[in-house]
Amino acid sequence: MPGVVAGPGAGAARVTILAGLFAGVMMAMIFLPHLAIVLVFRPGFAGWPRTGEDQGLSGWLLIAGAAATFLFWTALGVAAAVLFSIAREVAPTDLVGIPSLVYVIGVVAIVILAVPWVFLLAPKLWRHALFEFGVFLVIFGVQIPITAAAA
Repeated sequence: MPGVVAGPGAGAARVTILAGLFAGVMMAMIFLPHLAIVLVFRPGFAGWPRTGEDQGLSGWLLIAGAAATFLFWTALGVAAAVLFSIAREVAPTDLVGIPSLVYVIGVVAIVILAVPWVFLLAPKLWRHALFEFGVFLVIFGVQIPITAAAA
């Protein structure tokens, strides 16, 4: 494209951004249906109206919340991929399948710090939360490093 200067690392940067986009979209595509299942099978949870009640503004709020959640996970995926590429350059690892041990330890630490909050804030949803944390570990701790390291 005229006027666009692409340096030698431009291809790697594109792959990193695409890896983050892919991870974020994948996380959103797993998280949103799971959240919908929780809302359907736990009526009255988090202020969601029970069956037979007037939905009113709740339906529109759910749609807006779903769009915002999709954007949130996508942005988080891109940010995580960029952080991975920085961590890989600063502290590379020679372990097979783990291009940056610092990044993977960071992802695991985030999950370890978040788990107690789920038990405090929503103790009845611990199984759902553990499932989502497992998905988060796989997508952000395994998929992003493998995909972004391919650059």
